[in-house]
This record gives sequence, C-alpha cells and structure tokens, in this order.
Amino acid sequence: MKFKNKGIMVPWNADTMEGLKKVDEMHWEFFGTEMTLTSGGEGKSGDGVHIKKSLHYRGMAFDVRISEAGDGLDFLNRVRKALPEFQILPFNIHFEFDKEPK
Repeated sequence: MKFKNKGIMVPWNADTMEGLKKVDEMHWEFFGTEMTLTSGGEGKSGDGVHIKKSLHYRGMAFDVRISEAGDGLDFLNRVRKALPEFQILPFNIHFEFDKEPK
C-alpha cells in the first residue's frame, strides 16, 4: 500500500486496520497494483479535514484511491461482499484541476 502523503495516518482501531489490510490485499489481487491510502485517522474533530463527527477521528474510517485500470464498480462490489460490516461510500469523488493533463 502506498500513502498519498506523509501526513496520512493509518487508522488505529483494530477492526478498521483488519479491514484496510483486506481491501489492500483484494486490490492487489484484482488490479495487480498497489492501492493508495488517501485518508486515515489524521486530524481532530472540528479541524475541517473531515465532517465534524467523522469516524476518521476515532481511527475507524479510511479512504483509498483504487487503480485506474479495470472495473472499479466490480471491485467495490467484491469488497462489499467480503466486508459486510463496513459501509462503503462510493460517492467520495476526487476532482483535481491539472493545467498540464497527461
């Protein structure tokens, strides 16, 4: 697993950590590439990093960037089946302005 930047903290809740490991393994098996952890347990309530009552602040949530290759929806459906105790919110969409597109 890669980290988006040095400020990203791995979630410290044991169940959440196990879920993160499982998603990482599934990503490698499905896409053949490393997943990127974009957000974990960093920040504190009210700092604007996440919504005020976010489970990120309790080490119980994480965000990842999946591979651009393959079928992301199929991957999410597989993860849902493997980790039914997790809510997977697929509407966290990243928009990035790039003056010099690749």
